[in-house]
Amino acid sequence: MWIIPRADHTAGVFWTTIADNEYFELLKSKTDSGTLLGNVFSLVLSSTENQAYKFRIVLKTPIPQVIAVSNSLEQIQKHWEWLITDLFVKIKDMDFDVYKKEIFQFIVVKITGMAEVEETEEGDQNEEYFVDRYRREFGLPDQKLVTYFRCSMWSSLMPTKGVMFLTKDFVCYHSFPTNKITIPFRNITTIQKEATLGLIPNSVKVIACDDAKSKQEKKYFLTFIKREEAYTILSQLWKRAIDQLQNSTITTSTSTLTIHDSHDLHNNNNNNN
Repeated sequence: MWIIPRADHTAGVFWTTIADNEYFELLKSKTDSGTLLGNVFSLVLSSTENQAYKFRIVLKTPIPQVIAVSNSLEQIQKHWEWLITDLFVKIKDMDFDVYKKEIFQFIVVKITGMAEVEETEEGDQNEEYFVDRYRREFGLPDQKLVTYFRCSMWSSLMPTKGVMFLTKDFVCYHSFPTNKITIPFRNITTIQKEATLGLIPNSVKVIACDDAKSKQEKKYFLTFIKREEAYTILSQLWKRAIDQLQNSTITTSTSTLTIHDSHDLHNNNNNNN
């Protein structure tokens, strides 16, 4: 399937080239090679993608961009053939600059458009499923779902694939069969970008206290395909929760001070009488 172009941070020894030309490269992963390297790569992919596809097509920009993925050789070859017989021909007929910049921009726009059509069709089908899943698993009737992200959470040395659900007050994570985590935003002390295995910039570290009064912290490592979008929304909701908490504390302190002042004034009046 076509995907919105994203940076390929797993290039090099993790993939075998099946075909390539001036602009594109068709790759097959080494996850099924049975080697130690293949096993490591399989672990990395499982933590960075919803599904570790065996084949991908990469646009050969300065930072390579993945534009299509599939587990079917036949399907990925159809995408490759379309690039060669249709898009490649259009590129040759256009008067682009010698630095290929305009060519790459044209390709990215074209692929993004096709990917968004596929993503929208899939999203319409998935939206209702994930809303129902959030309600069923977490039962927070006063917390409307803001958004969700497919992701993985690292536990010990192995990631578990799941979904992060975000409400205005909570980060919720669920993976099958029974793993459920609920973190109040007001208990979070740190939200920070990280790199999976120190190599791939697609992770977010969340540090949170067990409860509002506890100093004992837990660390959660989440990996995303859309890391920047997830990080931005997480940070915005966290800031909102902290601002509300601080405003609530100030209001409570002011109310207490007002009560004390009134009480002192009443005592002074009685003493004067």
